[in-house]
Amino acid sequence: MTAERFRTTTVARTTAGRPRTRGAAVALGTCSMSIGAGLGPRLAGALTGQGLAAILRVRAAGLVLGAAPAPQPPRHRNPG
Repeated sequence: MTAERFRTTTVARTTAGRPRTRGAAVALGTCSMSIGAGLGPRLAGALTGQGLAAILRVRAAGLVLGAAPAPQPPRHRNPG
């Protein structure tokens, strides 16, 4: 699975129930992919001396933190 396919799927699932948040979801997805693309190789390079096990542990921790549910913003109700 390529990064672009993953990002597109993530944005589609994020905005399925809230179309007004599409812009924020696209911006957040693009930002996180750019940060990961920039920091991932540097972090892996820094951990190279520690061995493959250390790199895999850091990667696993990143996946767990990335999969944690984000807090939901409060829903605004229309006065009615």
